[in-house]
Amino acid sequence: MGSSTLPSGAGLLAAVAVLLVLLAAALWALRRFAAGSAWWRAAPQRLQLVEVRALGPRHRVVLMRVDDKEVLIGVSPGQISVIDRWSVGPQPLPAAADPVAAAMERS
Repeated sequence: MGSSTLPSGAGLLAAVAVLLVLLAAALWALRRFAAGSAWWRAAPQRLQLVEVRALGPRHRVVLMRVDDKEVLIGVSPGQISVIDRWSVGPQPLPAAADPVAAAMERS
């Protein structure tokens, strides 16, 4: 009757320590990667900043794309104004991202 199925005190402490380290790592990973966003699915980006031009030290013109529309916006310290808006067609993929288009361009 010399062997027992219960772990020794040192073995039990080691098992609890490993469990706590794994729990801390899992919580850290959740905070780091899932902080307020659904990181497991890529949400489509509807709003894109196309270009910004400075007109002076405190005035800018901003070109934004929202879905299939582009909006030209004037920004000054006290005001934001829509200058113009127009529809655009779907944006083509870059050649590196579209292997079929890249192959057609080469031939």
